[in-house]
Amino acid sequence: FAAPDLAVYEARSRRADANVRLQDANARTDPTVFAGPRYLGTGDVALIAGVSLPLQNRALNQANRDRAAAEARQIEADLAVERFQRRQEIALAAEKVEEARHEADAIRLRVVPGAEQTLREVLAGYKRGGFTFLDVSTA
Repeated sequence: FAAPDLAVYEARSRRADANVRLQDANARTDPTVFAGPRYLGTGDVALIAGVSLPLQNRALNQANRDRAAAEARQIEADLAVERFQRRQEIALAAEKVEEARHEADAIRLRVVPGAEQTLREVLAGYKRGGFTFLDVSTA
C-alpha cells in the first residue's frame, strides 16, 4: 500500500487529526495579562496594566470540532474504500493469472501433442510424396 495516492490519503488523515486537535485547543480560552509604561504627551509616564478574558462560544467551537471530526471520519472511510478496491484489483489480477496458467497448461497438454502428431504424419506423407510442401507448412 505504498502507492502515491494512498500516501495522499494518509497525509489527509493526519491533517484531519491535527485539525481535530486544533479545535480542541481552541475550546480553551487563554486569559491575557499585560502591563507596561505609557508615555503621555506632557512628558509624564503612567503604568498601565490589564487583563483580558475572552468569552467562549461553546456552540460554535463544538460545531467546528464536530465538522473536523466528520472530515476525519470521511477521509478514513475514503482510505478504507481505496484499500478495499486495491485488494479487489489484486485479487482479480491474480485470478486472471491463474486462469491464463490453466489455459496454457490445457494447450500444452491437449493441443500441442495433437499438433505434433499431425505434423509427424504430414511429414511422413510428404516424404512418401503424398503431400505438397503447402500441406506441410499448413500442418
